[in-house]
Amino acid sequence: MLVFTYGVRIIVVALAYVSLLSAAPTYAGTNHKVYLPAIVVAPLDPLTIGLNAINQERAAVGAAAVRLDARLNAAAQRFADNLAARNSLDPAHEGSDGSMPWDRAAQAGYDYTWLAENAALDFVPDYEAAVEVWHNSPSHYANMVDKTAKDIGLGHASIDTPEGVNHYFVLVLGAQ
Repeated sequence: MLVFTYGVRIIVVALAYVSLLSAAPTYAGTNHKVYLPAIVVAPLDPLTIGLNAINQERAAVGAAAVRLDARLNAAAQRFADNLAARNSLDPAHEGSDGSMPWDRAAQAGYDYTWLAENAALDFVPDYEAAVEVWHNSPSHYANMVDKTAKDIGLGHASIDTPEGVNHYFVLVLGAQ
């Protein structure tokens, strides 16, 4: 298996040996069959792309890699859905039900000792764009690369507007 990095996308290539013909050709004068490698590219899911982009930012400052946590994913997705439903980032970090990031994490079953949340609005539907927005904001960047973080959750939701599609991204970082 080979791994290539293209930007922040990591492409995994698995080599499989297959015959081009049902009866594989042989070398002249031998009984050895000729097999050619086939390249299979496995696409990465959006959460893995987001995780890789965040870990690339963290590695640049010497912070350890974080891992996706299903409970934090649920908390992040809940808030992303809420942001898209109201089509606004305001009030910052407060859900329409009055919940705050620590409430959503606890309700998702994540017992934290440290927690932070980033939210972003973008017109591009991928986590790499959101990571770039957070990179360019000092407070969001500080959260993203905080060495206390061990786990993350990611959420994305979108809404069609007369001006185009608004994409809301949420990153919840935590430690237990």
